[in-house]
Amino acid sequence: AVVSTQSTGCWFFESILFFGLAFGWGRFADSIYLSYVYSGAAETISSYLLLISLKFTTRKTTTFVFLSGAAVLFFLGMLDIQLSPIWTLERIISLTSYVFCNSAICLMFLYTSEIAPTTHRGLIVGMCSFVSNAAGFCGPLISAASLTRLQRMGLFGSLAASCVAMSLLFPETKNAILPETAGDISRRRTAQKLDTLGRCLKG
Repeated sequence: AVVSTQSTGCWFFESILFFGLAFGWGRFADSIYLSYVYSGAAETISSYLLLISLKFTTRKTTTFVFLSGAAVLFFLGMLDIQLSPIWTLERIISLTSYVFCNSAICLMFLYTSEIAPTTHRGLIVGMCSFVSNAAGFCGPLISAASLTRLQRMGLFGSLAASCVAMSLLFPETKNAILPETAGDISRRRTAQKLDTLGRCLKG
């Protein structure tokens, strides 16, 4: 229950961010064609960035870095700064944070399947997919709503920060034996608590 709740919550917030940016191309450029090009370039960069990150870092660290980066960028986007006649800070932030959000949502497909036990993996991944589709309706509506820059960026930043908090509760799965049953999840959680306690006592 804990694993499914954490996973679905993270999926819901991340999907709102992803679809809110993906369907807010008007903020990438004045031309819809340029917006399409910028969006494609951002997705390409995020794909390679994710592959490189997974090779050299852990799942948990990668998730934390991507979501933290998105949260910081969104909060910075609340500033009203005109960099040039065309580019504003909000526009650059929207495009850059799209890279992080796209990487984070792609990573969740892998991470969720490794966190969930084999006996419940299909159910949990399916539930997360359902929640993601529901969030797919909310994201574009938020992006298209008559919100001020402060409200929109503040909301997106708060959602990203919530995902960061939830990701800290996820176990590390890189090079680890995947859990077969719910009992394996409980034993892994107990072992991690004991390991954390031991480190604190040593410190």
